[in-house]
Amino acid sequence: MGVLRHRYSWAINEAKLRRSDNPASNIVRNLPKRKVRDVVLSFSEARTVWQAAESTGHPFGTHVQLLLLTACRCNEWASVRVS
Repeated sequence: MGVLRHRYSWAINEAKLRRSDNPASNIVRNLPKRKVRDVVLSFSEARTVWQAAESTGHPFGTHVQLLLLTACRCNEWASVRVS
């Protein structure tokens, strides 16, 4: 919706349209909210992932094992800074 409102505002300001009001300004945002998805592995699933990571080896396998041990997401661990 924001893109549509912005386009209409731009077109009105640049005199590309013959109207002075933005028809998208009164549109109610009725999109469904995004759901937070939490995935919890069962013990057997975690064991399977651990064994697959073990067979993969360094660097990707150890990275996956670290994520399993810390319960971090990839982007959370990637943003960690060493001090």
